[in-house]
Formats: sequence, C-alpha cells, structure tokens
Amino acid sequence: MEPDKRRMEQAYDNMAPGYDSAVGPGIGALMRQLLGDMDVGEAPVALDVACGTGISTFALIENTGGKGEFHGVDISEGMLEGARRSAEAHGLTNVRFTKGDAENLDYTDAKFDVVISNMSLQFFPDKPRALAEMHRVLKPGGRLAILFGAGPMFREVWEVLGEAAARRPEHPGFAASVEEIKAMHIGLEETEALLEGTGFEKTYVYARHRLVHYEPEFIIHNIPYAGCWKIALPGDVLPEVVEELTERLTESRTGKGFRTTWYVILAYGTKL
Repeated sequence: MEPDKRRMEQAYDNMAPGYDSAVGPGIGALMRQLLGDMDVGEAPVALDVACGTGISTFALIENTGGKGEFHGVDISEGMLEGARRSAEAHGLTNVRFTKGDAENLDYTDAKFDVVISNMSLQFFPDKPRALAEMHRVLKPGGRLAILFGAGPMFREVWEVLGEAAARRPEHPGFAASVEEIKAMHIGLEETEALLEGTGFEKTYVYARHRLVHYEPEFIIHNIPYAGCWKIALPGDVLPEVVEELTERLTESRTGKGFRTTWYVILAYGTKL
C-alpha cells in the first residue's frame, strides 16, 4: 500500500505548530549526519525537498557560511509557514520556501548544484519518480544527499498499532493507515537500485541501525508518523485508542522507556 499524499499533507499541517519543539533537535542531528559525508561546495544553488519547517535548509545554509541560493519545497503549507517565519526572524534573504510536490518539482532542468532531502523519502508514494525529479533538476556534476526512515524502523510500534487496529474492524481506515506506514520503509538494496535506476552514479548507500527508547506519550503524540494514523480515526474514537496505546506501551516500557528499532538509510549520488 502506498502513502496517501492528502493524508500526509493533513498530518503535517496538524503537526506544524509543535514540530520544531517536538522533533527539531532530532532532525537537526540527522542533518549533521547527512552533511558529514557530503561536499556541499561554495555558494551552491541548493534545493531541500520536503523541507518542512526549514530545519535542514537552515543547517545547509549554515554549512555554506550563508553563501549561495537556497530553495525549500514541501507539500504542507502549515510547515512552510513556520519555515518562512524562521527565515524572516533570522534575516535570511537568499532562501525561498514554496509549496509543491516532490514527484512534480516546479523547477527548470539542471538548476541546482545540490539537492537534499532529510527524513522524507519514506513518505513519497512514487519514490522512483521523486528521485527522477531530483535528478532532473540537478546540474551535471550536481550532488544528491538523502536520509530517511527505512527497513525495520519503529517495527515494535507498528506491531502495537496493528493489534489495536485489528480490534477495530469497524474502522478499516485505521488498519489501512498502519499498513501504509509499514509499507513506506524500503531497504538498502532497493535504495541503491532506485538511485542507479534514476540515473545517479558514484552512489554511496549505507544504514544506521540502533535501539532507541521513547516515552509512550512521545510515540503517540510527537513522532511524525503519529499524525498519519491519527487522522484515520473518527474524533470520538481517537481518545479511546490513545488511552489503549498508552497503556500497552507503558506495560512494555523498560526503565529507559519503550524500546524500539531505529533504522535510517543515508544515500548519496552524483548526476554525471
């Protein structure tokens, strides 16, 4: 099952007001990892695909010493409003945030030196098309860097959600949303094949895999995936499900919190 773009847009619009405080530090840390294996170059023309509130865009700007031309595109207007406010607050005049679709980028061919996407590829329904668009807008010699949730990411959480959904067959959208989330995550081999299949060369693909511990409340309310399944439930049913999930996750927590799998892929490629 493929992700529903309309559901994703609504989910991120809903999460936008508290996004920076809830997951901003984590997104920033991931961006530092992504930039660690990439030569951005001096004063690049750069694009951040699925930029959200601009956390990764601003990190890229900082990495270049503020020199260059920067663009961010996202499907969620709510997230973009936050990005624009932050840009204005920091007096940045060389960045533009635009509403758009990763699978149909509204930019001319060969415009960018650099294209990045941080913690977003898993949400794109048509990953080959999105990557082909990133390839199209890159200049010859341009560089791609992406980081995204993949493989067994949060599999223990999806198991608990799946059990809750199975007990509510009268709400099939709940179970469908959980399956949709699980299907978003691809592996290393598929990632490498996707990059090479869309024309990228000099590809470098690897994963970072570890166990993490979160409080149940954070899992239910703050990780971005939460918005995806919550909007699949009627408003009068959601509190009951949240209560059940809180109880189930609390029962399984260790002294550090609920233990779950963290798995992200970092992938790089060049357009020759």
